[in-house]
Amino acid sequence: MSSDERVWHDSGREDTFGSMAAKKLMEVDKAPIVLEGMEVTGWPGVYVLGCIDRRVTVYSQQVRALNLAAALMATERVTPGDPVVVVGAGASGLTCAAGLRRLAARVTVLEERDEILPLFRGRSTRWLHPGVYDWPLEGWSRDRAGLPLLDWMHGPVDDVRVEMEAGWSQIAEKDDIVRLGVSRVQLGAAGDTSRVVTWNPRGSQRVNTMILAVGFGLEPTPLSTEWRYWEGDDLDSVRVDGKVRKWLVSGCGDGALTELFRLCLDRFRHDQMLRDFTRDSRMRGLRDEIRRIEDDAALHDDPRRLHDAYLHLDAPWVALTIRERARRDTEVTLNAPTAQFLDRRASVLNRFLAGQLYQAGRFEFVQGKVQSAVPDGDEVVVRFEDGISDRFHRIVRRHGPESALAAKFPLIAQALESERIRRRNKPTLADQTRTRYWIDGIFGSEVRDVPDPEATAPKFKAVIVSADDVSPWRDQIEADLTRAGGAVELLRTGTYAERLDKIRAADVLVLVVAHRLGPVPAADEGGGTARRRGCASRSTLPAASWSPRASMIRHHGARKRSRTSS
Repeated sequence: MSSDERVWHDSGREDTFGSMAAKKLMEVDKAPIVLEGMEVTGWPGVYVLGCIDRRVTVYSQQVRALNLAAALMATERVTPGDPVVVVGAGASGLTCAAGLRRLAARVTVLEERDEILPLFRGRSTRWLHPGVYDWPLEGWSRDRAGLPLLDWMHGPVDDVRVEMEAGWSQIAEKDDIVRLGVSRVQLGAAGDTSRVVTWNPRGSQRVNTMILAVGFGLEPTPLSTEWRYWEGDDLDSVRVDGKVRKWLVSGCGDGALTELFRLCLDRFRHDQMLRDFTRDSRMRGLRDEIRRIEDDAALHDDPRRLHDAYLHLDAPWVALTIRERARRDTEVTLNAPTAQFLDRRASVLNRFLAGQLYQAGRFEFVQGKVQSAVPDGDEVVVRFEDGISDRFHRIVRRHGPESALAAKFPLIAQALESERIRRRNKPTLADQTRTRYWIDGIFGSEVRDVPDPEATAPKFKAVIVSADDVSPWRDQIEADLTRAGGAVELLRTGTYAERLDKIRAADVLVLVVAHRLGPVPAADEGGGTARRRGCASRSTLPAASWSPRASMIRHHGARKRSRTSS
C-alpha cells in the first residue's frame, strides 16, 4: 500500500482508506517538505526540530512538531508500536511526543531539567500570542492556537504553561513517558540506521528514529542587572519618582526589538498594537506593499535596500498610536552592528513596528558593536567599537543564545551548519515547515481558519461633534456613516477640544450645529429625510459618497430667518 493511501484508526490499527473511521495522515507531496527540512544529512533517523529554523515562536514550533509526527508516520519511517526518543521537554518536544503518541508510537522524552516546559518557569511577565508573528499572513489574529494537542489561549507565560501541562497530562497520565534530570545523551555513530541511545543515569534504548528538540539555548548575562529573555525583568515598570532612565538595547533580532517596544511604549503587547492599527482601512494597501517587499528576493540580498524599504513605509495612523502610548520615563537608544537595524533577522511585524517607532522619534540609534560594559555606581559605562563611550542606567543585550545544539550535540550541529546559514538568508515568509500539512482531524479536533480583522475593518474613521440638544440629528448621521462602512466616534461640543488627537486621526469630521431645531425629519422611502419647516434639508449620502479622504462635512442647522453654519 502506497504512503498516500496509508491510514490509521485513532487506536493505531491499520485500515484501508475506505473505512469511515480511518484518517489519511498527510498529502503525499507535503511529507518530503517536512522531512527534508528536519532530517540530518549523514545521520539516518535523526531529526532536528526547530533548532535552526527562522520565525520560531511557541506556536510555529508546535506546528512543526505535529508536521514531523504526521510525516514520519505517513512515510512509514515510524509505524505504530515503534520506539522513538525525543530529546527536550519544551513546547516543541512535548507536542511532537504527543502527536507520535496519538498515532500509536512508543515515545520516550528525555529532559535535562527537573521539570517539563523549563523555559516557562522563569517568572517571565511576557505575553504569548500564537499568531501575531505570522502577520501579514492570514491567521495572525487567532487568540487561541487551535491545535489538536497541547492547545493554549494567548496570555501570560504562566497561564500558557498551565494549559500545556493540562494537555500533556491527558496524553501521558497512564504512562511514564518523560525522563527528567538526564545528562550526557549519546546518539551512537553517524551512518547508523539503528542506533542505541544512552543517557545518564543508566538509561538506554534502541531506536530507528530520534528527534532533537533542544531549543536554541540561553543567552549569556555578563552583568548582574541583565536578564535572559525568558526570565522575569522590570522593563515594564514605571518609576513613580518621575525620573527618566536611560536604556541601551543592543541587538536587532526579534528579542531586542521586543525589548525596545516595551521600553518605548506603555503596556506594550504585539496583539493589541496590531488590532488597533489594522482597524484603519489603509492597512490593506500597506499589507500588500509589505508582501511585495517580502516577495522581492533582490531586496533580501541587499541589507541596505531592505532596511530602507521598511523604514520608509508610510503609516501615519500607526505613528499616531505610538505617540499616544509613548512612555515618558525612559530615554532609549538602540544599538546594532551596522546602520541597517531593520534586517532579515527580525520578523516582518517587528521590522515594521521598529521603523514606525523610529519615524515617531521614540528612540535614538548607535551603530557599531559594544566593546565593553562596565558598572559605575548606578550607571553602566558602555564603550562602542568606534572608541566612543556613553553612560546608561541600564543595558539590555539580545545578541542571541549560546547554541544548545552545538553544546550538547556538536557533531549534529556541524552537519547542519551549511543548512543553518542557508535558512538564515531566506526571506522570513519563505519557511514552509510551519504551515499545517497534516490532515485535519488525525490528532483530534482543531481550529484552522480564523477571520481576518483587516477584511472586516471599517472603510474610514468618522468623528461627530455635536451638542446634546441635536442628538436626534446626530443619531441619524451616525447611522448613515455606519451604513457606509465607517467607524464612528461621538464627541460633545464641550469636550471635543480635549480630544484633538481623535479629530486629527479622523477621515471624516461632522460638526452638527443647530439652533431652535424643530422635530426630527422623518426618513423618506429613499433613506433620506424630507424638508421640515425650520430645518435645512438633507439627504442620506450613499456609501460611495463617503470618501476616506474627505476633508470635512458640515451639517447645517437653521434659524427661522437665517441659516448659520460652523
